[in-house]
Amino acid sequence: MISVLYVDDEPALLELTRLFLERYGNYSVDTAISALDALDMMKAAPYDAIISDYQMPVMDGIALLKHLRAEDSSTPFILFTGRGREEIAIEALNAGADFYLQKGGEPGSLFAELEHKLRLAVERRRIADELSESRQRMTAIVSHLPDATFAIDLEGKVIVWNRAMEEMTGVKEEEILGTGDHACAAAIYRARRPILLDFIIGREEKIREYYPDLTVKDDRLITENYIPTLYGGRGAHVWLVASPLYDAHGTITGAIESIRDITDRKLAEEALHRSEEKYRTLTEQTNDIIYLMDVNGRLTHIGPQVARYGYTPEEIISQNLSVFVVEEDVAIVVDDLEKAIATGIPRYTVFRARDKSGNIYWFEDSGAPVFDENGVIVGVSGVLRDITDRRRIEQKLVESERIYRSILENMRDVFYRSDREGILIMVSPSGAELLGYGSVEELLGKKIDSTLYADRGEQDRFLAEMDKRGEVVNYRVILKRRDGSPIPVETSSRRYYDENGCCLGIEGFFRSAPGPGFRGETSGEYTAAIRAVPGSPWVMVARM
Repeated sequence: MISVLYVDDEPALLELTRLFLERYGNYSVDTAISALDALDMMKAAPYDAIISDYQMPVMDGIALLKHLRAEDSSTPFILFTGRGREEIAIEALNAGADFYLQKGGEPGSLFAELEHKLRLAVERRRIADELSESRQRMTAIVSHLPDATFAIDLEGKVIVWNRAMEEMTGVKEEEILGTGDHACAAAIYRARRPILLDFIIGREEKIREYYPDLTVKDDRLITENYIPTLYGGRGAHVWLVASPLYDAHGTITGAIESIRDITDRKLAEEALHRSEEKYRTLTEQTNDIIYLMDVNGRLTHIGPQVARYGYTPEEIISQNLSVFVVEEDVAIVVDDLEKAIATGIPRYTVFRARDKSGNIYWFEDSGAPVFDENGVIVGVSGVLRDITDRRRIEQKLVESERIYRSILENMRDVFYRSDREGILIMVSPSGAELLGYGSVEELLGKKIDSTLYADRGEQDRFLAEMDKRGEVVNYRVILKRRDGSPIPVETSSRRYYDENGCCLGIEGFFRSAPGPGFRGETSGEYTAAIRAVPGSPWVMVARM
């Protein structure tokens, strides 16, 4: 329903016009006998349109119109008057009237034309209001866009400049709207130079001199750039996109450009690139094999060192690690992988794997779970170290230790070792038997001077002889058994040292002494020499 206020000082015409308009069914008409009454009624309720006579007492129709427009009222206004002078019509239209209609003639045609102009004025005002609201909404949207956005018309004058542009350039909207002569460039680059918008509206041609990395997509121009003058000289990496502005007929009326600050992204990309370079260098230069695998055990990356085992990285990537593992060790590898994924705890595994020719190698695997940004485990990263040579050495050491222990436990001569304080730290089982002890453990940890020697002078003479010669060979000393009884023995002993030349103690052999008069002769029954004491250059003599 369209609400109408009709103002006229002729009551009969007021009623007739009201009846006629309301006959159409979509009008509600109020009437006022004067302009002053009309102003009071408009204060009480708004109207969609006003019809007014021209000549009325106190305030005529044009005066009423001027008063309304002075109050910023945009209500459609039709001057409906019996005066037909042309200057009145011109004055009414200049004052903001929507239409001017002269009374008179056939009533049906007159009122039909009045209704037509009334409907047209209301519709035109509705469209204008909607357009204004649309522009206001669009202005508000553009103003609050997170990307810095601005626009120019075909003359290069600035018609849009949002808040993000103000923050990016330090130039306020009110300072730049309506300005031309590359004002946008001056605000952005601190120089009056062509920008993307100028190329959109055809004001410049040599675009790639300014934007060599430009991408053209449909009617848009897209590029990335570093602009050092933004944010008060702090500078920023930005993504720029410009496109035309069109009117309802598809004609270009200007251009709009958005600038997105991508500094954080660029810095992250650069950091990632540096990290990848470091990772690549580490992967290529280390002797170990760096790998990544997903939660299913499928390799997604592996270092180039796999070439030593006959493979290329391309052959291995997307394969399951267990494919290369010796069958007996697959369960170990799978179990450790599942535990790492289930618990998020780094793992350490030793297993055997085959090279492309089927040869077996030992590997030490140090792996840790890989998490995504949500803290979810998405795989495992690790380092494979070839420990084949170490395992072989360890196996040889184990065998050597076994042989050494066997010799030590079965020899009839006594091997001993003391530390620098003279504390026994090693004695062969034959020593416990010779000295009358139940086990070696009863001797270990005891002072050699008070436990083994019959008297202190005996040890002092022994040490003096060793200091004079550097070692003693088949030197006779008197030891004592557990029960205190003396036992003559011969010893070959020397001091032993660490890799820095620091004396660690004394080591050597005791042998039951031959009869009286022995002065170093070698019995024919000592015929086999076996080097079996780790770290010692001494030859252990075993009785055959």
